[in-house]
Amino acid sequence: MTEWPSQAFLLGIELLEAGRFAEAVAAFTLARTAAAGSPAADAECLHYIGLAHAQAGRLEQAATALITAQDLLAGSAPDEFRAEGAELTADILVDLGRVAESARYQRRAADDFGHLGDRDRQADNEYALACSLAETGDSAAAFAAFDAACRGFAATNRSDEIAATHTARADLAVRLDDTATARRHLEEAIPLLDADRHPDDLASSHYRLGRLIADEGDQARAEQHLRTARTGFAALDDYAAVAECDDALGDVLTAAGRYEDAVTALAAATGGYPLDRALDRADCHRRIGLIRLQQARIDQSLAAWARAHTELLAAGRPDLAAEMLIPSGMALEDIGRYDEALRMFRSARAAFAADGHAGEVAWCDLNIATVHLARGELDTAERLLTTASAILAGTDRGHHARAQLYLGVLHAEREDFDRAKTLLTAARADALELPDAQLAADCAVHLAGVLAHIGAYRPALRLLDQARASFVEGGEWAKVAQVQDVRGMCQFALGNLREAEELLLHACDGLARHGKTRHIALANCHLGLVYLETHRLSEARAAFERSHAALRGFAPDRLTAVVEANLAGLFLRQDKHRDAEQMYTAAEATLAAAGQPIRAAVCRQNRGGTRVLLGELDAAIADLEAARAIFEPHAAYRRNTAVCDLNIGLAHSARGDHDRALLHIGRARATNARMNLVLETARCDFLAATVRVARDPADLRTALDLALPALLFIDHQRLQFVHARTRSAWAARSALFRSTIFDWTARLGDPVLMAELVEVAVNSGTHTPGTADSPARADHLAALAADIAAGPQSGPNPLAGTDLLSPADPEARADAPAFATAGALVAGAVLPMRPPPRLRMPGGSIALGEFIDSAEARYGSIDRRFEVPAW
Repeated sequence: MTEWPSQAFLLGIELLEAGRFAEAVAAFTLARTAAAGSPAADAECLHYIGLAHAQAGRLEQAATALITAQDLLAGSAPDEFRAEGAELTADILVDLGRVAESARYQRRAADDFGHLGDRDRQADNEYALACSLAETGDSAAAFAAFDAACRGFAATNRSDEIAATHTARADLAVRLDDTATARRHLEEAIPLLDADRHPDDLASSHYRLGRLIADEGDQARAEQHLRTARTGFAALDDYAAVAECDDALGDVLTAAGRYEDAVTALAAATGGYPLDRALDRADCHRRIGLIRLQQARIDQSLAAWARAHTELLAAGRPDLAAEMLIPSGMALEDIGRYDEALRMFRSARAAFAADGHAGEVAWCDLNIATVHLARGELDTAERLLTTASAILAGTDRGHHARAQLYLGVLHAEREDFDRAKTLLTAARADALELPDAQLAADCAVHLAGVLAHIGAYRPALRLLDQARASFVEGGEWAKVAQVQDVRGMCQFALGNLREAEELLLHACDGLARHGKTRHIALANCHLGLVYLETHRLSEARAAFERSHAALRGFAPDRLTAVVEANLAGLFLRQDKHRDAEQMYTAAEATLAAAGQPIRAAVCRQNRGGTRVLLGELDAAIADLEAARAIFEPHAAYRRNTAVCDLNIGLAHSARGDHDRALLHIGRARATNARMNLVLETARCDFLAATVRVARDPADLRTALDLALPALLFIDHQRLQFVHARTRSAWAARSALFRSTIFDWTARLGDPVLMAELVEVAVNSGTHTPGTADSPARADHLAALAADIAAGPQSGPNPLAGTDLLSPADPEARADAPAFATAGALVAGAVLPMRPPPRLRMPGGSIALGEFIDSAEARYGSIDRRFEVPAW
């Protein structure tokens, strides 16, 4: 080798310093000739060739030369030239995106600087190595390199760089979903960051730590860090970052239940995001809409979603804008604003159709179908649902399951409960498999409704309990109220009237909070039925009137007819028989025209019962037999069949055909007994006894043996009520039965039985201190605590002045305070009662003992476990 450095090499250095890069490369290339035979000199030429290419912006050529130089130096002893060359090679490769290759040279540079005792540059290269390893996915090696870099920075007191290793490790931990490690590193970084030198890094670390802590559920600490970050970014005039803090605060405050503060934060974010971040602004408006929806402030929710729609259109995302129309349509449908809901769904459909999105078009058709279904336009709804379901089967399994759900609802409306059950069961199975807990719960509610229609009340209640748990977990409080409505009707059918009343009161309250107008009508209608059954006629009338008021904003339809039919039941109890007959006739016509023959038959059944009371026996029997002919082929309507048989029996008894009457009443009893409808079974027994006496006035002993146990069981049902007024109303309904028993006993001339009757009648029960167990009330209190729509309203109640407010709970003060006065205890107005004890008469016998035993044997316990002397 000639003298080194050669003249060509020195010329290359001058040209490089002068910025004449191409000439420098030529000079260094010539110098390589002189360096032949010396790997070190050749490597030096290549290093500077690479440096000239790099400074000229020719990074690929630079990388090729530098890598060749490093290969030549691989076997040499570490020195500063090799270390700096390795560092430069790594930097060029990183700039080229060849990160995996860069790690080799970063490791060499770190090792060489460490060998030379340069701790600063060793730590710098260890940090660069860690970043490359993290980017290539070698997380364990990256953490080790960051740790090594951190130790190096600590040795030279470089606090800013130590903080950088912590924030970098936090980034890596977040990518690995290791939030605890990420949080720990950010907590170590923040005290090291100087607010004067690195205010942006400090604010950014507070922001990221706040987001992590929020994910862990500590909303208070999260808020502190996010507000600190917001202050830091505001001082830097970084308005986009301030908006990101407000955006994150919106989530934190929502999770903390501070909904107004959350809306304020999200609104601030929409004002802070720059023009090019319309998508972020739209998302904030969307979330404001969701909060307002949960608060039952529907108009504010719709306004927020309209702003989101506008932002998305401005951002050039008509597809996302169309998606925003769907929840708006759903909210409008839920409150009965059907025309507006249809406009939303059809606008979304047009946008999706224009872009050729067949699945989204089918989803819109499904939602359009639900509006027609709610309006009772079943043919139109079925056509849309059938077409949509076929398309969604190949595009979206969840939406297809929902289409099957609504087809099930449609068939239930047509009273084809077998088909409805099949569809709803399949939809629920799909939802559970997805899994989609909320969809599965929706299916369970409607499936439970079908089961209730066919008399499977206990399986229905099990489904409803599962659905309620899902809705509570998801904060779907309007749906929780709908579940309580169906649960209430199941308990009503099972004869658990107190629990039915509580559930329905709570359903009315929850639905009123959320403005679910048609559901309010239905729940109040159901509540009215409970009041009718318990003979609280003024409350029944008020409930039916609330139901009717809720429907005034809609065209008269099948639900209106159902409400009016139940109002006819009230007229029947008030002895307004002709008015009741006319209302049943009108309701039957409406329901028949709406394609609901079963509900029409129920009206005919009730009209038949009314005509029995009017003495129009031929017409009554014709109505009852026609209705029975519709019910009898279907197991689902066994209860209705029994009602028809009972009333046909009473009609025949009124005509004097007592044997035929007993035959029909016996059929009714057998049906009720098979369905475990014990209260109805007892009533059949009592009425059969009255027919026996009508047939043979001397047959009093047999009649009493049949009727008195039935009366004891019927009377026992009043003890389920906490409120004295409800117990009294129940007793008043049975007054005719009791007077009949006393009349028969007097006619029989049995003074012992009369004395026992008097003693038992006087000892009607015992008031108990404290409160009655009420799972339904506990559920209601939990809902009030969690449902944000139950919180204070910023504006007027949307239902005020509409006659739709939920009724006051007549048992609301059932939980007597511990300091209740003696007068309250004596009055017993809000105290539960337990059954009276068995009374031992002076002669040693138990008053009505054989009848009590008979009642328990026939119908079930009436809880006469204790006894006391009657003297």
